[in-house]
Amino acid sequence: MFLHAKNNLSEAPQGLAFHLERSIVGEGIITSRVKWEYEPVAMTANEALAAETGKSTLAVEEAECFLQALLADGPVPSKQVGAEAQEAGVAKATLRRAKASLGITSYKDGMDGGWFCALPKALKSTEGAQIKNVSIFGIDEHLRASTPPMEVPSNGGRAA
Repeated sequence: MFLHAKNNLSEAPQGLAFHLERSIVGEGIITSRVKWEYEPVAMTANEALAAETGKSTLAVEEAECFLQALLADGPVPSKQVGAEAQEAGVAKATLRRAKASLGITSYKDGMDGGWFCALPKALKSTEGAQIKNVSIFGIDEHLRASTPPMEVPSNGGRAA
């Protein structure tokens, strides 16, 4: 294949495909020549290289699933993410691509704190999203305990 690699000045052109075919050019002289395909190629150079090396986007998708599961309950120290990824067989470059794909943010917790990784809010799990050990009154619950119950005025049985 003859594919576009990089260009930041215009839209990427279509690729071309060819194959080598055997031909005879003289008495007993065998050689090869280029035979161009008629249809243009719609894949990028990166996709072609990934297919050639046997590495597809499947590795990145698996790393994305790994990260979503690991970070579902909240931020995790970056060192722990790296160590668990290594144990799971996720390459550093694949982990980096999966982080970028998911929009995972890294931040430092204070001056003495370490670095943490967190999912963007759109990807956080909603399972168990309620705050535990809090009633419907929320933060002001202690105020309600000391307030006497409200009396409902009687209207003498008439409709309001």
